[in-house]
Amino acid sequence: MHTYIYLPTTGLLRKRLDIEPVLTLVGYCVGNTYIVVDYLSHIPVDVAEIDPELRTLGYLIKDRNISVTEENASDIILRYVNGYKYPIVDSKLSLSNHSFTVIIFSPPKLQNLEYFTINPILLQGAEVEPQIDFLYKSIARHRRYSEINPVVYLSDLSVLERINHCQETRTELGCILSNLNSSPFRKLLIFPSFFKAFLFLLMSIAQWLITRALSLFVTIVALLNSEIYGVVPVEISSLCRQLNLRLKQLSFLPIQFLCYYKGDVLSSQSRHLLLLSFPNENHNIKNSNYINFYNTLWLMLNDMILGGLFYSIWKDNEEFFASQIQSFNSIAFGELNILISWVGSNHPAGFKLNDDLGRFMEAMLLWTSLSWQLMTEICWQIYGAFPLLQSLSGHSFSFLCFWGFSFALAFFIDYMKFVSLHISFFNLSTCKIYHQQVEMLKSLMQLFRGKKYNVLRSRIDSIEEDDYRIDQLLLGTFCFIILIYLLPTTFAFYFLFYAACVALLTLTKLGEKVIAIINFFPIFILTLKLKNSRRLQGGIYFQSKGSYKETNWLVMRNRALTLENILSPFFIIFRKQGRINRGFFNFIAGKRVEVEECTQEKFKYLMLPDDYSHLTEVWQSIQ
Repeated sequence: MHTYIYLPTTGLLRKRLDIEPVLTLVGYCVGNTYIVVDYLSHIPVDVAEIDPELRTLGYLIKDRNISVTEENASDIILRYVNGYKYPIVDSKLSLSNHSFTVIIFSPPKLQNLEYFTINPILLQGAEVEPQIDFLYKSIARHRRYSEINPVVYLSDLSVLERINHCQETRTELGCILSNLNSSPFRKLLIFPSFFKAFLFLLMSIAQWLITRALSLFVTIVALLNSEIYGVVPVEISSLCRQLNLRLKQLSFLPIQFLCYYKGDVLSSQSRHLLLLSFPNENHNIKNSNYINFYNTLWLMLNDMILGGLFYSIWKDNEEFFASQIQSFNSIAFGELNILISWVGSNHPAGFKLNDDLGRFMEAMLLWTSLSWQLMTEICWQIYGAFPLLQSLSGHSFSFLCFWGFSFALAFFIDYMKFVSLHISFFNLSTCKIYHQQVEMLKSLMQLFRGKKYNVLRSRIDSIEEDDYRIDQLLLGTFCFIILIYLLPTTFAFYFLFYAACVALLTLTKLGEKVIAIINFFPIFILTLKLKNSRRLQGGIYFQSKGSYKETNWLVMRNRALTLENILSPFFIIFRKQGRINRGFFNFIAGKRVEVEECTQEKFKYLMLPDDYSHLTEVWQSIQ
């Protein structure tokens, strides 16, 4: 039978045997695997109080001259050999003669969210558990069967769970050996009852404040996502979308903090109420909550710092920013009106268009554009005429900036959409006209082939000879000729406003991309990778350290996540944000520009709940 022996590096020193020739190995036995927790000079009598499964596994001895009696006979006996760094299993001193694999590992610190795992950690955007690593599948195939003990793989989950709690067990063993029945901090307390009462008062005040804040945030989120006169604010306003996202993040932060602090804080019923798709019992999810919590805090803090910096730049260069706003207004109205006149009257690029239709559409579009321009100028005049309104708007803008640069940027995106509202209206109108003309031409083409479109069955049927008359064909021919001659004029206006709408969407898309970077960039994860990559578990791997007779040595280490694993979920969100779908085909068919929205992907990326209506109820239940 092949036996696996896990040895922690902490305390595994050859020099220690010069002082204590025999060290007792304390740990667990899981099938054909031994997990050593600590090396002790003597065994405390109450080790079983820590864990009933904890027992003496064997001894680490200095040389082979030590006698083994029935009292200290054990499963494994380890000793060092000259020229080798790691101990071997002395099969002559052991009670059984097997082949052995000694796996050396560094005890992880669970309080620092360091642990060994087969599956990589669930980062943002992960909807299902990652697949088991290929190395684990390969190791699982190379196993030895035992008729006495159940077979345990080299990196079985039950084994890794005991290894992950190795440091905690060592600490408890140290406390028992040192007879530490209470912490030193409590010994120094003079008034422990007063301290507990004061702490309880602080926690009660914090609980009350958080509950009131959650109620307010949830109410605002519900208003932003509700339909008001047929319009949903988060669907038409970038500022409302940013406010909705920030309030959802702030609302879930207290529960998210408790989720990584305590694994079972959310019950299955609470997860069902919030529509959370992930459990919270394993280390991967707790670590993901930890990463999401601090990544959210870092991003919000950076956003507020950038917002404060932008506001100071704005105050120092108000004239420059005012001139840029006026330049955008002149392009949205003056330059666009010139282009409308050029297309309607001056035969653009030498194309001979229909003068009557061109002048009619030119007059209609110019009247609408000038009317909207007049309304915006009246708004600016009202704004300049009331100092109180200027002061109020200035304070509101400063408040937005100190909430974050993303809010200021979202405000300017909404401003551009508001000023260019006539362009969106023109694009919608010309799309409808051009699309209807194209559909009518397609229908008339079917008439020339002796077919017609069946509206009820949504198919093309043949026209029977008795119903196919010459007057129908002549009328269809006249309509077809008229539409063909009018189509270039309609297409010229359609192309103009389609291009203007695409240019405006491109400009707003750049702003949305910057907001996506501010909200979702994994800055904390990258910092964590530089600081302590052991917290970004990407699986485990084993490194061979040679062998000696029946003993093989392996070193077990964590495989850290690569930059591709860290950044790929973010780049998926970044690419989807504001992406134009089927731009060329929609242009040919006369359909509006379709911009992809990835709102649900954003919330899944941040691992936020789908339902916030019961958030306050869940928070009060976990108190």
